[in-house]
Amino acid sequence: MDRKEILRLNNTLISEFVRKKAVDRQNSICCDEIKIGCDEKIKRFLIQELIKQGFVYNGEDNKVWFEHKKWESEFKKTYIIYYGILLLPVISGLLLIILRK
Repeated sequence: MDRKEILRLNNTLISEFVRKKAVDRQNSICCDEIKIGCDEKIKRFLIQELIKQGFVYNGEDNKVWFEHKKWESEFKKTYIIYYGILLLPVISGLLLIILRK
């Protein structure tokens, strides 16, 4: 299984959590309810990795849910870093113009 396939399965897995509205403890679902079109061992491995990263929580009776707030937090961090990298040359250029005067 290559990296592209793993990314596709991760995206499918997250989409399944959202589609089933399993985004909080009250709406948690059993791992067996999640169908992403791969072997059960691979699915469980991907879920465990998301649990380790803090994106998925594991409750009692094998119930899991996707932590949407964590996802949004990570998205915002990535967004800020991305635009910081894009704007850094512009800001540096403006500072150089200002300092030359």
